[in-house]
Amino acid sequence: MRLPLLDSAIALAITLLAAALPSLANEQLWSTLKGGGLVVLMRHAITTPGVGDPPGMKVDDCSTQRNLTEEGRRHAKLIGEAWRAHGIQVGKVMSSPMCRCLETARLAFGRVDEFPPVTNARTESDMPRQVREMRQVASEKTAAPT
Repeated sequence: MRLPLLDSAIALAITLLAAALPSLANEQLWSTLKGGGLVVLMRHAITTPGVGDPPGMKVDDCSTQRNLTEEGRRHAKLIGEAWRAHGIQVGKVMSSPMCRCLETARLAFGRVDEFPPVTNARTESDMPRQVREMRQVASEKTAAPT
């Protein structure tokens, strides 16, 4: 029996490893990704370390947020290159509306749809609803990309 959470963790691990050290990526994990049917969770690429969003941050204004560094942009592109080099078909690409997340997805995969339930701009009372919405999307079966 395959556990979706375990598959997601494996896929996340390979993405991070492949982007940082392509020669060390485990081909079995790439093969698992190539098999499709997985929900892969990724964090945004590199931002300025040790710095949070500034006071007064607005989700709809990138100039008020902590954004990707040049290294982060390069890293995001490497993620996409690694996926393409291994022939991994990508279905939906969904992201938090935070600019660093949207930019990571666009640079890696060329497209993205905003998905507000995964933003960190939330209150604790929003979390049960956000978890329900994320579980709903993760459980949807979609046709393989062509």
